[in-house]
Amino acid sequence: MKTVLSIAGLDPTGYAGSVADALTINAFGLTPLTVITAVTAQTLTKVSKAEPVTATLLKSELTEAVKVKRPSSVKIGMLGTAENVRVLRNFIKKNKLKNIILDPVITSSSGKVLLEKKGVVELKRLLPLVTVVTPNTDEAALLSGVKKNGIIGAKKAAEALFGMGAKNVIITGGHLKGAPIDILFNGKNFTEIKGKRIKASKGALHGTGCIYSSALASNLAKGKSIKVSAVNAKRYLEEVIKKRKRLA
Repeated sequence: MKTVLSIAGLDPTGYAGSVADALTINAFGLTPLTVITAVTAQTLTKVSKAEPVTATLLKSELTEAVKVKRPSSVKIGMLGTAENVRVLRNFIKKNKLKNIILDPVITSSSGKVLLEKKGVVELKRLLPLVTVVTPNTDEAALLSGVKKNGIIGAKKAAEALFGMGAKNVIITGGHLKGAPIDILFNGKNFTEIKGKRIKASKGALHGTGCIYSSALASNLAKGKSIKVSAVNAKRYLEEVIKKRKRLA
């Protein structure tokens, strides 16, 4: 059975982070490996505290995880510190890992900073190693420097992120007005992946970026194309939100 490596924070609710990743990977019939980058204290609507692991511990976790089984894909979420980003970048290079999905976790939806400022700079340096980066419109604006402006702004941000080294960019459309359209850019063509706006509580939307990116990584591990993987991940996320929609 193929394996997907999740590199993410620990959310005690289980609706985001490493637990949500593992559940998603299992749902696609794959085996999860989980490397914890931070321990958090949070509810479904607010992060009150986050403590990143040391770079030394992260390096040890990564080293031992790939001894279990070489992953077919890698999903990267919260990293916390610049030093952790550097450790991960070096680890990916050394081990020549493939199918790298980066969900750039910078702040929580409640405004808690989850990646220090120096870490954002290092995250940009990670982009050339990434197969797909999956920011929402806020994260895309912060990383690319392109102002938010609906779909037009999302496409400009996607072009900028591609120019920074990412092989493929998916700007997730949950924060757009109207239908949540994801923008996929491969350096040549744009593909708009349309979805349905599902009315749900704020708590039900907790961890949607984590679930989407780990679903994307799972599909890539199974040999699906990026476009098909993106469509499958979006549909899976919609089903999760439907089941959760009355939470908190």
